[in-house]
Amino acid sequence: ALTQLDCNENQLSSLDVSNNTALTALWCSRNQLSRLDVSNNTALEVLLCEKNQLSSLDVSGATALADLWCNSNQLSRLDVSNNTALTRLNCSSNQLSSLDVSNNTALTELDCDDNVQVTGWPR
Repeated sequence: ALTQLDCNENQLSSLDVSNNTALTALWCSRNQLSRLDVSNNTALEVLLCEKNQLSSLDVSGATALADLWCNSNQLSRLDVSNNTALTRLNCSSNQLSSLDVSNNTALTELDCDDNVQVTGWPR
């Protein structure tokens, strides 16, 4: 029944929220996470996971996601095509070679500095 989890600024190397399907907000920034899977968290609206060591982030099932801050990680790939409710996305300072936001028509803020080639922005 957990709806919000704030575990910022710890030394977490793993985090499993797959059974927390009522989760609407997750703040797990400034840890040592290398992967994060929130694909089962369909109610998730806010995800702040910046300043980790993420090389993998699965947000495919988080269709209610409106705010995603995954900047300052090691992501080489980010698929937000299913996240049509996204209004704010910060994926700066990663290793993305491309980012397609053409499905994200609600997007009003995008920060993808220090990456390469964005498709579908600006509209």
